[in-house]
Amino acid sequence: MELIQKQLAEPDADLPTVELTVSRFKLQKRRWRAEAADGTDFGFDLEQPLTHGAVFFQTAAARYVIAQEPELVLETSLGDDAAAGARAGWSVGNLHLPMQVDGEIIRVADDPAIRQLFEQSGVPYKEAKSIFAPMRVSTGTGDHSHSHSHSDDHGHSHG
Repeated sequence: MELIQKQLAEPDADLPTVELTVSRFKLQKRRWRAEAADGTDFGFDLEQPLTHGAVFFQTAAARYVIAQEPELVLETSLGDDAAAGARAGWSVGNLHLPMQVDGEIIRVADDPAIRQLFEQSGVPYKEAKSIFAPMRVSTGTGDHSHSHSHSDDHGHSHG
């Protein structure tokens, strides 16, 4: 088993690739094991999590690349309506769910709460199967338990 601690800095782009297919949830971890398409077994004890497309190992014959599994997502287009886009982004953020912004598309993992939110808010969306790479947001401390509350339309505090 090969032990991987970080992404390769300068892989040889001319070598053929061998994929190691893995879920987004496993990629979020720093310690895990997986087997590449050619049967090579890898253990990961990472400084930083890897992302889709990262080259993490290389031999004289091939370079090994992370292939994140596509998953069911919901997409909404920001289009020309900045207010609608802002509402959609604020709504998703208010639920504290991961979100990806890709050009004019907001992409979120398929979730009943998001479906309901989009339907109630009149936000048009479609299902898609895609590589989901949510934005990484740093709170500075890594602790999101700081004091903040949500209010409803009548000023009543929740949380």
